[in-house]
Amino acid sequence: MEERDAQTGKMMSEREDTVINQSIKYVVDRGHAAEKNRLTSCLSDMTERGSVLRDWLRRASRFSANAVTAARGLNGPLARSPEGGTLSPLPPA
Repeated sequence: MEERDAQTGKMMSEREDTVINQSIKYVVDRGHAAEKNRLTSCLSDMTERGSVLRDWLRRASRFSANAVTAARGLNGPLARSPEGGTLSPLPPA
């Protein structure tokens, strides 16, 4: 199979055509591999950041739960102070 090269007007043999197609495939595959590597790196980074965010949210949730528990305890009938005395309840908000 022979085709005419549009720019030079030369005839290309089937072998030249095959070499060009293989070269194009190699470049495209390398490009896809580079994109795949970039995407994998990006996803890994996002996963790592997500893990840090989940830990932070978990800590914030615990802190929040502890604060709510402490506030409920203070708003109960009478909460005990660490020294063993009693504290008067907080007025309702």
